[in-house]
Amino acid sequence: MTNPQTMNSYHVFGGVLRSELAFPELDVAERGDPDWTLTVTFTPAPDVPLGPQLGEDRVDVDVLVHSYATPSGFRLVYDDTGVFDVSEGGRAIRWHRPPSADLEAGRLDVLGRVLALAELRGLVGREVSISDWLVVTQERINAFADTTDDHQWIHVDVERATAETPFGTTIAHGFLTLSLLSGLMRNAVTIDGPRMTLNYGFNRVRFVSPVPSGSRIRARVVLGRLDDLADSTQVTWNVTVVPVCAKQITGVDPTGKNDPDCGLQLIAGMVSPFSPVVVVPQKPVPVGVL
Repeated sequence: MTNPQTMNSYHVFGGVLRSELAFPELDVAERGDPDWTLTVTFTPAPDVPLGPQLGEDRVDVDVLVHSYATPSGFRLVYDDTGVFDVSEGGRAIRWHRPPSADLEAGRLDVLGRVLALAELRGLVGREVSISDWLVVTQERINAFADTTDDHQWIHVDVERATAETPFGTTIAHGFLTLSLLSGLMRNAVTIDGPRMTLNYGFNRVRFVSPVPSGSRIRARVVLGRLDDLADSTQVTWNVTVVPVCAKQITGVDPTGKNDPDCGLQLIAGMVSPFSPVVVVPQKPVPVGVL
């Protein structure tokens, strides 16, 4: 077994790779707990039950790579460089290198595809990003009311809402908050790799607190699930939209709450003939923020 203290550590994808292979193009990292560990063996890949083929891609004129689900993760099989087994939630990568495999080609496979897929699967269940704040103005609420023909007075009649509601002002439509999710998600997360993304729908949506006019909202994004389909990748996001109302900012909040406005599960299908799908947090998750 390789001694971890003798392995190289590198910065990559915002994390640390500990590797038996050298990657001189990467910055050396201080030793510590790695996000991924790459080991190399010259023994044949073990026989394991393979699920349905997840995808196939051409990496060179005469070189294909195939992906299969395994009980412990997934397996990439290259025509030229052999087998890469990924396990432990994407944290452990083992290259079963055939004697004929070119070392440089194997290194490029790790950086170009294997590590990207391992990184994505390692994010499942984790909060990956938080969007910037977005102000929900009365002008935006009025425009949404005109678009949807929903002019209920709690949304558009400022004078009456101020006098007759416990909110002290008008509130945004719940569906307005929901529709703003597209921009909030785009601000928080970039998806590299697929040719296009399609919204498949929502598993669950709840509006648990109002968004008064003038509030700021932001999205907290958790990668809930990742499913490889025949010709695409399906991602389920668990998203919480958190408001801070204008009166909270000024210290005159009538509710005194910072409750989530909207909790939901968004399903997005990413059309990709097995090109690597990489989630890139645009806004790192700060510690101790709302």
